Amino acid sequence: MLNRNNHLLTLKLNLQWAVAKPRPLVGTLKPAALKRLAANTLSLATKELEQSAALSTFKGSKLTLEVPIRITSQEEIKALNRNFRRVDEPTNVLSFPCDESAWLKSKTTRELGDLVICADVVSLEATLGAIKLEDHWAHILVHGLLHLLGLDHITPKPRRYMQHLEGRILSASGYANPHPEV
Repeated sequence: MLNRNNHLLTLKLNLQWAVAKPRPLVGTLKPAALKRLAANTLSLATKELEQSAALSTFKGSKLTLEVPIRITSQEEIKALNRNFRRVDEPTNVLSFPCDESAWLKSKTTRELGDLVICADVVSLEATLGAIKLEDHWAHILVHGLLHLLGLDHITPKPRRYMQHLEGRILSASGYANPHPEV
């Protein structure tokens, strides 16, 4: 539970495995660790959360923020990447912010959006970068959540800010900072 400006926030992650559980399961984040890390992200990304449409349009006092997370194959994420970003290759994570019209369904729940994570790409990147797999999973989750809160890294200034915030969240959560130079 988070308390932000008299809003009592609850976080609900919906984890979906679209592929057989990733080969090596060792080193991936367990659901409880995913939830703690997501809660830490929302807690430390205070400014972004308070400016997000999900919270700014909310008029009540109790709110559940939902984030479906789909763990998928290289083929599926490549197709999504091609269809939505016009990039014909697999990627580690895609973020799909929720359309505000979906919030009309519930007065107490807001879906921030969907995250799609490719387990094989995350594992490959960790191996190639000599990064502890659990640290890389944590980085990818935080990165995707920050995109759902409206951050981007297309130009240098927003990129530096997003990297700084990722590092701060990951360090505070006990994971390696992937951007120590920022």
